[in-house]
Amino acid sequence: MKGIAGAVVGLTFGVGMAHAQDAAATFLVEYQFLCPGCDEARSTSLRYASDGTSILETHERARTPQIAPANDGSQYLPGERIAGPMTGFAPAIIKHWEDEVGTNFIEVPDGPALEDGARYVDLRLTPASAQPDQESWSIDNIRVTVTDGTADREIAGLQADHLTATLGYTRSEYDAAGAETANTRITRTFELWMSEPLPFSPLPLAYEPFVGNRVPPHNGGPVGTRLMAALAPEIKARGGLLRAEITTDNETVALEALSVQRAPQPPMEKFSSLPVISSDRVGQFAGPLFIASLLRDDMLSDTLTARFSLDGRELEAVSAWKTNDAGDLVIVLSAVEENTSLFLARPINGPPTPGDHGTAGHLPTDRLRAMDADALAARAARFQLNGVATNTRLPTILTGFEDGTVTISAVDGDTITGSVSGTVAELATDEVSQPRAIPVELTFEATRGLDDFRFRSVESRVAR
Repeated sequence: MKGIAGAVVGLTFGVGMAHAQDAAATFLVEYQFLCPGCDEARSTSLRYASDGTSILETHERARTPQIAPANDGSQYLPGERIAGPMTGFAPAIIKHWEDEVGTNFIEVPDGPALEDGARYVDLRLTPASAQPDQESWSIDNIRVTVTDGTADREIAGLQADHLTATLGYTRSEYDAAGAETANTRITRTFELWMSEPLPFSPLPLAYEPFVGNRVPPHNGGPVGTRLMAALAPEIKARGGLLRAEITTDNETVALEALSVQRAPQPPMEKFSSLPVISSDRVGQFAGPLFIASLLRDDMLSDTLTARFSLDGRELEAVSAWKTNDAGDLVIVLSAVEENTSLFLARPINGPPTPGDHGTAGHLPTDRLRAMDADALAARAARFQLNGVATNTRLPTILTGFEDGTVTISAVDGDTITGSVSGTVAELATDEVSQPRAIPVELTFEATRGLDDFRFRSVESRVAR
């Protein structure tokens, strides 16, 4: 039947929620490898949960995938991509980084969005206005039409409705002066077979042949992503994908579901316990976690020598400091009982002198590498603050100063006494979010120690 009772899940490619006919029904679908012809020995499996979450994994065809019910009791975190309520239904990447930063997490791609009619100089979507003397390109007039086909069929034991989806757009090219040199209308036709008993998942649309450069229609980079963002809302109400055929340049590429089986609800606690981070915040998230992973309780004394207030939450802490061979100073304040640690650092310049000192916020490594020596030295003269609070279900990350002053009251032998007053950026990780500014107040009387704490600032690595 062509109609469908109820909506199905979607993505920030714009979709809605859950399959109304059987909210408790969950499935495991095995496809050919979602890069037709690339590796016949591999498959791609997709498992659904009743809340609209879908989890995808590529695996050797002869091997049971980790997302299969047989592995639900395993401690291993399965999957390679996920979409659902926790990601805003956007296709996201499951990052297996437990050994690197102490936790696995979900990365939601959040790069610049391709805007219709805007001119760019590359596939990183650098605006032409930022590099005005280069050739550029744009796309616009995106049109998507979906019509019922005439080749309904049974696939993997399910009735599949045939749809024809036509995607068209205009690609324009411009010379270095901004004059248009070419204007081409490009059309792609997708023959799709969708089945209503299955929920819709955006995850197959994030793979070949829908996007990518290895197989036709070569919808690589942001153009392919933009086209799938336009296609998804037009097919979301038709159920799950069972087959796709794409014909271009007299070549037809096809992928098809090999099997569909009902499955119990997947162990969602394995995923609901993961931090959710947008891709543009991964550096701010992973950096403090990596620093915290280097710190052990036995590096600190049991004597409370510090206090800090974070957004009104008062904590007592132990503190210690060290400088490394590069001259990086780090003062650690750790409220062990609250699983909260702060790292007050000043790169390259060694122990501080008494007085008021400026602060600096987070900068990505590529920005630091682009600095000249004077700009890097000016930044290194300022204090930075990072931190991790893990006293809640998911960690909260302090990503850097927004503003503030560090006052060093005294440097007496092995003891540094001081205080901090200002605001710091706090990044929650229970959903994709932007950092918010919270007030921070610190006082400390830190003693030299941390001999085995292998802290190293990015600035000292860049400067060497």
